Amino acid sequence: MRPPFEPQTVSGSNAATVAEKAVVDPTRGGVPPVGPDTASMIGREILGQYTVRSKLGRGGMGTVFLAEQAGMKRQVAIKVLHPEVSRDPDAARRFKLEAEAAARLASPNIVSVFNFGQLETGELYLAMEYLQGHTLHAEIATYGRLPLARVLALVSQIAAGLDEAHRNGVIHRDLKPANVIVVPRPEGEVAKLLDFGIAKLDTGTSTQTRGWVGTPRYMAPEQFTGGVVDARTDVYALGLIAYEMLCGRAPFLSDNPMSYVHSHVYSPVPSMGTVAPGLVPPAVEAVVLAALAKAPAQRPTTAGAFAEAMVRAAHAPATARTPTSGAPVVAIVAAVLGVLAVGAGVAWAYSTLADDAPTDVDAPHSSAPSEQPVAPVAAHVPAEPSDAFEPEYVAQLPKEARELVALSEQELLERFETALEVYPPSARAQAKSQFTLQLAALGGPHNAKARRLVLIQGLVGMAAARQYMPTDERSTQALIDDYLEREGPIPKDMRQQILDSMREGVPNAEDADWTVRNWLIALEAQQRKDAEK
Repeated sequence: MRPPFEPQTVSGSNAATVAEKAVVDPTRGGVPPVGPDTASMIGREILGQYTVRSKLGRGGMGTVFLAEQAGMKRQVAIKVLHPEVSRDPDAARRFKLEAEAAARLASPNIVSVFNFGQLETGELYLAMEYLQGHTLHAEIATYGRLPLARVLALVSQIAAGLDEAHRNGVIHRDLKPANVIVVPRPEGEVAKLLDFGIAKLDTGTSTQTRGWVGTPRYMAPEQFTGGVVDARTDVYALGLIAYEMLCGRAPFLSDNPMSYVHSHVYSPVPSMGTVAPGLVPPAVEAVVLAALAKAPAQRPTTAGAFAEAMVRAAHAPATARTPTSGAPVVAIVAAVLGVLAVGAGVAWAYSTLADDAPTDVDAPHSSAPSEQPVAPVAAHVPAEPSDAFEPEYVAQLPKEARELVALSEQELLERFETALEVYPPSARAQAKSQFTLQLAALGGPHNAKARRLVLIQGLVGMAAARQYMPTDERSTQALIDDYLEREGPIPKDMRQQILDSMREGVPNAEDADWTVRNWLIALEAQQRKDAEK
């Protein structure tokens, strides 16, 4: 049961409340906004039809006032933008274009814009629908993760609003839980999108951080790298919102906005199974991860397509497992395909293997301490007929996996040693120890196939991570020099701050070099792909 509380008064400000004090939006770095003087606004008439009655609150883009519209006998919200935006002639021009576009949007899932213009004192304003409800940010902060059925309903409504905007050529660019208001209605709650069309106008500290427009926690990779911003940028943000509703937290968290550059452009999205174990159906997770693809071309093309895919995945029947003599092969087929599709780690696949693979019941379990790992099983085991995988299952595997299945245990071990380079230097020994212990627990000739499955799964998982790590012959310093000197949307001093921030976030110097190097290589590769398109 939802606990009772007074509804917020929200009307287009991403943090509007009935409080008179400045409202701090934690997604914007905790900076209180600055707005027009309240005393000068109360009682003021706008266009001869709106009379300002009180202040509702202040948000990142401006201050919101409650007004009455003469003749219509309705309450409206007047949002007055910050002076630094209003005083900029170019911003005023773009505001008019964006406000005209936002006013044309007609959707029950977008806050209605009734009027817009510029006050005689110079401030830009919007007259909007007056709503009472809670931001989605407040909902998540109050309840943590939300039930799957509610998430599906909210995502579908947000997607409907986005599709209407995208059909009219309007991209939000700053979609996040704080810009979604959930309004209770007798027929059920309604999600409405706020602040459409004005995100890119901000020139202060609210949605523009170090030259980027948006809130770093919810920005798509192309917003950091200067790529094309289109409907798929909003799809990425909607994927982040879905992830946060399902898991109770965003996939990437940091106190330093600069670290989000590395996270969104380079870092794989944390598995929902590790953030919220057992709570998100794998099929639903796969759909969300597709929306969070680094390359826009790999995401759903529309928000509606993403929402529909989530609904289908949530209602897809679960496939029950029936233990059979061929169960180990079925396990590796599912594990390999799953990892190649979504880039997941090895934990889920190994748990499947542990359930299904035949084991030597007499083999002792290792209890060696992690600082003295058991040596890997390195002896070459000739392929016996019982170790071969059934051809009908092998035929279903991708080419890369078929090549691994054909290797002997010794050959797999040799490849595994090289593949460990996908991990940071300090993590390689730990990763090797974990796999060594798994192999030691599967000793004996009867477990030869099971050991190969462990190695194959590890190699597939590391290969999936390696797609974000293209190789380059240049030294790390040469990569840094090239990054700082080449032209781009981000000034050189800001680029240096990105690198410095990245190093500061990694305590080990060797790991910091590894992180910076791989991020720079991946960034260049992505920029080349974008340029080719």
